[in-house]
Amino acid sequence: MIKFLYTNEFIHDYKKIKKSYPSLWNYNGDKWDFSDFKRALKTNPTNIWGVERINQLWKSVFLPVYKAKKFACKSLKSTTKLRLIYTYDKCSETIQFIQFIEIYAKADKKNENKDRIKKLLSWKKTLS
Repeated sequence: MIKFLYTNEFIHDYKKIKKSYPSLWNYNGDKWDFSDFKRALKTNPTNIWGVERINQLWKSVFLPVYKAKKFACKSLKSTTKLRLIYTYDKCSETIQFIQFIEIYAKADKKNENKDRIKKLLSWKKTLS
């Protein structure tokens, strides 16, 4: 079973971006514009067309991070203008998590916030 998680920063980004791209939310029901994308993630979270792994991260980041570059949004009439950053954690065969980290418009921002990713996904060593 795959569970979807949303960081507080992602929710903040989403609330900000949905003003410019109203089709991200369908007020007639709880249907996000990326519901088809989430369905595809449930099938194969690491190998979807238009999604690539971000490799230029620090060694302290312990989970793979992915960037969806071909994310469809009806308000844009294009699949290349929004970016969605997420991580996939396969804890076991029965429990898997996908955590959405960031959503942004390519026109507003060139790249993902690597400091946010590092802060969220880094292990901190503690010495006793």
